[in-house]
Amino acid sequence: ESRLSVEDTAGPLHIFAPIFEVKSAGQSLPLIDASNMVSITLATNCDFAEGSTVTLTGLTETSPTTNGNTTNGTLSVTSSPQLTFVSGAGAWDQEQGELVLTVGPASLLRNTTYKVSFWVQ
Repeated sequence: ESRLSVEDTAGPLHIFAPIFEVKSAGQSLPLIDASNMVSITLATNCDFAEGSTVTLTGLTETSPTTNGNTTNGTLSVTSSPQLTFVSGAGAWDQEQGELVLTVGPASLLRNTTYKVSFWVQ
């Protein structure tokens, strides 16, 4: 039996730990107090269904820029493939330094590389 594209999950006491097999981050500029595009690359070892969330943390001491379109606690994101995440936006919590992305109808498929980018300062 297969669940979330992982084989043999029906066995007794079978434990499967979903992980990000690829997780990297980069930025467009190494300067402080400048608009900076943050780029995140992800790949998982299982499928993430529509409606699942991915939370990016550690974005403390950042704020959205005019490039980054924020409205009512959301931050615009660009993803590849396009519209991987719902509405091309994530829930932005500046105080906590978190961006929560909700997986769209195409789902996140295992062994597929996804790229997300957004602007902060």
